Amino acid sequence: MEKKKTVMIAAAAVITVIVLGLIYVLSRPKPAAAVNKHVVLEVKDDTGAVKSYSADTNAAYLVNLMDELKSSSDFTYEAQNGDYGLYIVSVNGLTADYNVNQAYWSVYVNGQYGSYGVSEQPVTDGDTYTLAYEK
Repeated sequence: MEKKKTVMIAAAAVITVIVLGLIYVLSRPKPAAAVNKHVVLEVKDDTGAVKSYSADTNAAYLVNLMDELKSSSDFTYEAQNGDYGLYIVSVNGLTADYNVNQAYWSVYVNGQYGSYGVSEQPVTDGDTYTLAYEK
C-alpha cells in the first residue's frame, strides 16, 4: 500500500511539471511579426550617461538586436547563461558584478522596468530598450 502511494505521488509530480511547462510555453511572450522594425537601444552607464543606438531590424528578441549591434557598431556586451536565462555581465566594457558591489544590468522597455530578460524580451517596432547599470 505504501509503495502504491509513493508511485501515485511521483506520477502527480510529473504531471504537474508537464502542465506547468506547457503553460509556460503557451504563455511566454511572442515576438512581433513586423519586419523592418525601427527601435532604439540605450545604454545607461554607472555615471548616468546614456549612449543611444538606433536600428532598423528584423530581430525577434532583444538579444538578437544586441548581436546585430555588436557586429555593426561600437556596441559590445558579454553575457552568460544563468538560472533565469541570459545574464548580462558587461556592456560597452563596463562590468556589473553583484558579488562585488551589488551592481547589475537591468532592462527597461519604453522607460518601464522590463518583465523579461534579453533572451525573452520581444522586439517591437517603435520601442526603446534601455540597458541600465544599477546598484
